[in-house]
Amino acid sequence: MDEKPKTRWEQIYLELRDQIITGVFQPGSEFPTNAEFMRKYDVHSTTIQSAINALINDGLVLSQGKKAPRIVRKAPTRARYYRKGGFSSEFGNVSSKNILALQILQKKEEIPESLQQELSSPVLFYHTEQFLNQELVAVSKAYIPNHIPIRKLHKLMKQAGGSLYGSLEYLGFKPTSCEEIVTCDFATSDERKELRLPKNSNTPVVRIIRKTFDANKQLVEICPLVYRADLYEFAYQFDF
Repeated sequence: MDEKPKTRWEQIYLELRDQIITGVFQPGSEFPTNAEFMRKYDVHSTTIQSAINALINDGLVLSQGKKAPRIVRKAPTRARYYRKGGFSSEFGNVSSKNILALQILQKKEEIPESLQQELSSPVLFYHTEQFLNQELVAVSKAYIPNHIPIRKLHKLMKQAGGSLYGSLEYLGFKPTSCEEIVTCDFATSDERKELRLPKNSNTPVVRIIRKTFDANKQLVEICPLVYRADLYEFAYQFDF
């Protein structure tokens, strides 16, 4: 948005945005009501609602329904052990996942076009949502190449508590290294749907294309991920 507001609601929006960013409103705290802001700024309800809608679209205020209080965005969660292994190994009990799909893709056209040069059908597809403290922060779409016994892998992962990396290790394809391509941008319409963001949200996201390899430098996974940049802070460590 233009930093030189032309309307009252834009002025209020920018003032509240700066107060959220600088910590005047504490992360995770209850955000004041429209009525409180109407009294403070002496403006009509529609003016306040326009400002609040812009904050919600920016991901700075979280709306939880008409009757529930609005919440100031939570502080980003830092990867405590640097980025190593799976999502749950970074965060332990505060993390959880929801499996959206675990299936073998038989047709080439079911594989994203951007990955078709590196993968040929069939592949195992593993699609999950990832949560921190019950807040959706990432969507992961892993594709496992067919030089790995993907039917055995599929069976192992369908068992209670089955994990991708643990199952790969059991089959003799232990992931030992990875490379990542990282970009940051505003969420696309599809990404907003996947991350359950407001329709017109300006919330930034981090996109990662991860390639994981075993000890023989064989590719064992290609995984596009999308993270909410406002709720997740990345930490990397490199050895030289």
